[in-house]
Parts: sequence; structure tokens; C-alpha cells
Amino acid sequence: MDYFGAMTAFVRAVELGSFSKAAADGGLKVSTVSRYVSGLETDLGAALLNRSTRRLNLRRLAGCFMNEPPRSLRTSRKLATRSGR
Repeated sequence: MDYFGAMTAFVRAVELGSFSKAAADGGLKVSTVSRYVSGLETDLGAALLNRSTRRLNLRRLAGCFMNEPPRSLRTSRKLATRSGR
């Protein structure tokens, strides 16, 4: 699995409040964002989000991911932009 892509999609979904907004923001299909988040949950053996048709709610474990990864992802995006990727 593309863990960088999966974490980016997960963080954007949480920040934007929906898989569809995260997909549009990242130029992905909604099904791809959903598959990424499901893959992370499968690998962790625990749910990260409570999903409904109207909103996403973080589960306790997801709070751990939301503390550190956004900073790391922002740094990685800056480096990729500087290198022309």
C-alpha cells in the first residue's frame, strides 16, 4: 500500500470533513480515498473513523495520527514541491 498517499488522504478527509472533499482536493476518486482509509484501518486492526453519510468522526486511535502526521506530510509536500515532484 502507498502509505504516504493513504495518510495524506486520511488527514485531508479529517481536515475537510468528508471523503468526497478529500478526493476532490487530491485529484482522486472517492473510492480511492475510502480504500486508502480502509487499508490503514485493516493494517492497524482498528477503526480510525466513525462514518455516516453526513460526517466523519474521529475515533480515539485516529487522534494519535492527527497529532504528528499532518506536520510530517506538510514537510514532505514542501520538499516534493522544491524538488519539482
